[in-house]
Amino acid sequence: MQGPVQLMSVSDDGRFLVSHVDNNKEVQVWSCDQNSCTIVSTASLTMQNQPKIVECTRSTSYGDGGIVLAVSKKGVAHVWHLQTLSQNEVLPTKISVKNSLDKKGRIPIISAKLCDTNEDNTVKVHVVFGSPNFLQFKVVELDDTCKDINLVAEYDELAKQDMVSPQERNLEQEAKGLLLYLPAALIIIISAVN
Repeated sequence: MQGPVQLMSVSDDGRFLVSHVDNNKEVQVWSCDQNSCTIVSTASLTMQNQPKIVECTRSTSYGDGGIVLAVSKKGVAHVWHLQTLSQNEVLPTKISVKNSLDKKGRIPIISAKLCDTNEDNTVKVHVVFGSPNFLQFKVVELDDTCKDINLVAEYDELAKQDMVSPQERNLEQEAKGLLLYLPAALIIIISAVN
């Protein structure tokens, strides 16, 4: 991978880091040898879209491994459990959010954070999603089975407004405006008939 590094995260123990280069759909994993002060590229994790967030932490269950989180610009979180830092062929667990009003619609994940890695290969991921007016928070517990997670967003009136196009919103406001004038128009028509 060549180009300017756009995103980077260093594990809490300083043993490895992850990075993302602009215009690329990969998260690069790097091993850091603190004794020899060297950094070596060890794995490349592929996504369908470019990431906007990357994070990594050491694995408490795999001595030579780590856990990598990336949130795509399309709003889907990916979590990789790496048994070793050189493990390339790892399927991520994908976390996405469905809209409660429209089961086909998706709500993008705004941010996510790795928390609480455990000895039993589980990790908690804090996820933030929703509209700017109505943020929603969930804590998701993942194991290393790579089963995708589909969260369902709670319904709220502001989120519904965010989903309506400006044209639909204008038509709705015009219709409400016509309803305000309708009683006055009926009075005029009734007066004219009498």
